[in-house]
Amino acid sequence: MLTGTVPLGGRTASVLTQPDLETIHSATLRVLWEVGVEFQHQGALETFRRSPGATVDGSRVRLAPETVEQAISQSPGEFILHARNPAYDLALGQGGVYYTSAFGATFVCDSERERYRKATLGDLAQYILLSDKLENVHYVLTPFIPQDVPPAIAEIYAAAIQLNSTEKHVGIGVPTPKYLDEVWEMGQLVAEAAGAEGPVYSLGCTVNSPLVYSEEMVSKIIHTAQHGIPLRVVSGALAGATAPVTLAGALVTQNAEVLAGITLCQLTNPGCPVVYGTFVGGMDMRTSKWAAAAPEMSLINAASAQICQMYDIPLGYGTGGVADCRVPDVRAGLEKGLTNLGAALCGVEVIHDGVSGLMAGGMAISFEQFVIDNEVAKWINRFLQGIEVDESSLAVDVIKTVGPGGHFLDHEHTLSRFRREHLISPLLSREYQLEWPASEREDIVFQARGRVQDILSTHRPPELEPEVKTAIQAILTRIGGERVLF
Repeated sequence: MLTGTVPLGGRTASVLTQPDLETIHSATLRVLWEVGVEFQHQGALETFRRSPGATVDGSRVRLAPETVEQAISQSPGEFILHARNPAYDLALGQGGVYYTSAFGATFVCDSERERYRKATLGDLAQYILLSDKLENVHYVLTPFIPQDVPPAIAEIYAAAIQLNSTEKHVGIGVPTPKYLDEVWEMGQLVAEAAGAEGPVYSLGCTVNSPLVYSEEMVSKIIHTAQHGIPLRVVSGALAGATAPVTLAGALVTQNAEVLAGITLCQLTNPGCPVVYGTFVGGMDMRTSKWAAAAPEMSLINAASAQICQMYDIPLGYGTGGVADCRVPDVRAGLEKGLTNLGAALCGVEVIHDGVSGLMAGGMAISFEQFVIDNEVAKWINRFLQGIEVDESSLAVDVIKTVGPGGHFLDHEHTLSRFRREHLISPLLSREYQLEWPASEREDIVFQARGRVQDILSTHRPPELEPEVKTAIQAILTRIGGERVLF
């Protein structure tokens, strides 16, 4: 089982005191009882009507504090995200650090030709191949909404490619409830063929901030709870637009939204696996755009991690690694490096979009940046591992052997341990010639492009058995898909 990177000393960065946490929790309970949440789904409203701790007025649901706190206590603090290959199972709730690939872009950032273009199924298939190979992609999301198939079934096609082309756990996007059963059917075919002990995919639902669950999102909650599919309940409120401009107010809005969804999960099926999720950030008041790489998002991540620790619910979706810039450049490294490092240090367990290649606030993906993001994650992982202190690493006997004026270069201790102690990146050379680079071949983006091409030409993950692919293709045909994948 893949256990992620567990920091030796633990991650201790925090932004809230214990009284702060208690105050935010209290304010959240007030919002859920005094304001309530809109649930635009008759089945959910019936579920709430049967609960003595909820009142329903039209589509507005108000939740008593004891009902919310019972749901928190029923949510499992640990569970497994299963994969086709159990070596890639992810154990949530154990303090690891995992990175997901990208989710939901519609354009490719083609830096070689200096243009953006609409993403296709072929782009998606190549990206999944890269995701399977890159060691710091632990959790493979739907990277593109392919633009060359009908929009209604684009993400179902994507799900088929994800399930076939990686052995890792996959997070599937389903825009409407219409095809949830088809996705479940595909997932069951794959899980049974792999002998997995649970679903090999998860789903997510995002609140319409402030405080509204659409019929589509509620359908996902009920479906996943009934089938035991891990669910990400996510708030993406914009501070200053769909949440108060103050970060504390945005946190209360986020917390009320997520806890309302978790409460419905647990009322539907107590103990069902659910994770807390956030991509809450500020709105740039100059442009009205989501500030994806701003420090405010890192602060919300840090606070959310503390809230999840208090609730004993995994923070399975804390956003990092999204760049506001448009091309792979110095700014991309700055934004991605800082947001990922901040998330990792503050206790985010799954860094959503952490190794992704996402650019332009999540609208486009650069394949070269995807490979560079993987190197950023290596640096962060090495930092989190800390310094090992034991008899061998202290090396007193080695120092005695070498003595004053000697060197350690050819000592067996150096040869046996240097790869373990020192990060060596294939993309980051340390050649200090004081000469301006003669060509783009010395540029990291050029080198990353070569790495992309190498992986795409050589990496062939195990695919599904022919009969499983045939069955999945039949499902695609049944829902109106004319493209043949397999």
